[in-house]
Amino acid sequence: MATSPADITGAEHMIGGLDHINIETENLQQSITFYRDVLGLVEGWRPPFDSVGAWLYAHDKPVVHLVERQGDQREATGRIHHFALSASGIADYERRFNEGDIKFKKVDVPGTAIQQLFAVGPDQVCVELQFNDGQ
Repeated sequence: MATSPADITGAEHMIGGLDHINIETENLQQSITFYRDVLGLVEGWRPPFDSVGAWLYAHDKPVVHLVERQGDQREATGRIHHFALSASGIADYERRFNEGDIKFKKVDVPGTAIQQLFAVGPDQVCVELQFNDGQ
């Protein structure tokens, strides 16, 4: 039985939102370029882990964590179709994708003002950009 947000109160409601997504990549620089130069995230501080990687920030929050992996080092963790980031300026992203020859799909969410762009980046990870800004 599904629970509506109105039914969740007090200590039972402990999730505050999505913190970050961690992506294992075989080409760290290519992934950094996509998330930084195409999507507009900012490469920033990352703790000195033993692994090679990068953290990409939206404002002051590291929302995309990249970890470089080699072939058989990849860990099977299940199946996720995509992750979504809130964005503004849909026309600018459409231009960036077109200029970068990045295939994308545009979706209007029925009954809302929300528009979505779906693009597949490095390592075949699908990213949704969600726009609710009327642009």
